[in-house]
Amino acid sequence: MGEHNESAKTNRTGRVSGRAAEKMVQVIDAVCADVQRAQNIYNKLFYSAVKVDFFSISYRQLEKQVADDVNVAMERVCGSLEQESSRLTQIMGEIIFELFMSLKILKGFQEFLPLKDAKMLALTGFHNWFKSSIHKFLQIVHDKSCDRIRKAAETDQLQPVQQAKHSSSAVEVTACFSQVREIWLQLAWPDSAGAFIFVTRLTDNFCSEAVCYSELMTRKIERNQQGRDYKTFTVQLCIGLNNVEHVRVYLAHLPRDLDWPGVERAMEESCGVEGKEQVYKALNGQLLNMDLDLQREAKRLITLLTDKMLPGAGRYLTQKLVSRLHQQ
Repeated sequence: MGEHNESAKTNRTGRVSGRAAEKMVQVIDAVCADVQRAQNIYNKLFYSAVKVDFFSISYRQLEKQVADDVNVAMERVCGSLEQESSRLTQIMGEIIFELFMSLKILKGFQEFLPLKDAKMLALTGFHNWFKSSIHKFLQIVHDKSCDRIRKAAETDQLQPVQQAKHSSSAVEVTACFSQVREIWLQLAWPDSAGAFIFVTRLTDNFCSEAVCYSELMTRKIERNQQGRDYKTFTVQLCIGLNNVEHVRVYLAHLPRDLDWPGVERAMEESCGVEGKEQVYKALNGQLLNMDLDLQREAKRLITLLTDKMLPGAGRYLTQKLVSRLHQQ
């Protein structure tokens, strides 16, 4: 376990470096591989030879050593992040996410322990060590998603994607949402109160990103109407409306994708009916406000179309009236 101990080293400021955290992930992955072999191979050999539960003994020792090192490291990470001058970088955030997932895998082996040994393990509640850093990591993910959405809107040629009625930017926006959803599903946060806070934040991020995208679409089409013929402008405007609708329909599945019912049930078990109602009102309120904002942007686009039509309709009526007067 010399390599294991080395993984917890920090730099001179007492902070955990990205390299040290990455090394820790590698060590935990190696421990998981050892535990897997202990469970599948060595345990049978030891038990048949000397009636010793090799897996339980080795797992509890390794699990405690890993937990002690990671707990100390995450305390230092959280301590440094609390300083105003310190922020979580994208690389460090991704490493912390990998560290969380590796620990989750290691903790999962406890299901093979005898019931008496599965109690009071050092990794019990390990997710609490990551709460603040995961919040900051999700903020990085949100910022990155916003950048991708802005770039997608800027480069969109407002041409239909294959047989669809929407364009490339709508596909990119929903791809961003899907990736964030996968991150949340992988985390599988076990604490109901913590899960509620995370789901509320993710829902708010999704909604604000959708509204931002709809506003970007509106401004793009407003700029594009200059010098465009009526037919081209109408086609682009319809694609813009379809883009916003495509995103709106995707987000209508948020309750299922983020497992709102599961969060509601967990909060009801821990806080009673009031907890369940709090979750329902908070999350559905966010979705409703987002829907209203998207409807507002859709109306702005429709107004652009009617404004474009009115001068032409006015000219048409004037020509008809003049023609009628000449006939008389």
